[in-house]
Amino acid sequence: SEIRSLRTLDYRGVDSSIWNSLGVKMGTNSADNSKVELVFYPVYSGGGDHVGWKKRTVEGKRFSTIGSFKGIPKQLFGQSACNEGGKLLIIVEGEDDTGAAKQMLADNGKNYTVVGLPFGANF
Repeated sequence: SEIRSLRTLDYRGVDSSIWNSLGVKMGTNSADNSKVELVFYPVYSGGGDHVGWKKRTVEGKRFSTIGSFKGIPKQLFGQSACNEGGKLLIIVEGEDDTGAAKQMLADNGKNYTVVGLPFGANF
């Protein structure tokens, strides 16, 4: 899809490599492509199939969806990037919190599994 061809950048203090590992893509302003204006978070079904995107418009913090996944079980955000095993699982409220937690842990030399509720606390 067109979204998959978008770039992954540093965003909200989180390194692009972390966002990339989570499959997140960004749309930028057309002036110099440095200001993130749109963020696309991948949505996976409970079975692991990519079923769409959650789109965030940064200015005004507006959300919409792309794809047909209403009513189907969904994975936690970041679950598709998880390895099996491990002794610690950190669950946070949303996609941006997932990235922030992973960055905080990476800054401290930790590589724990972090997932987020894909549609916030209302999930």
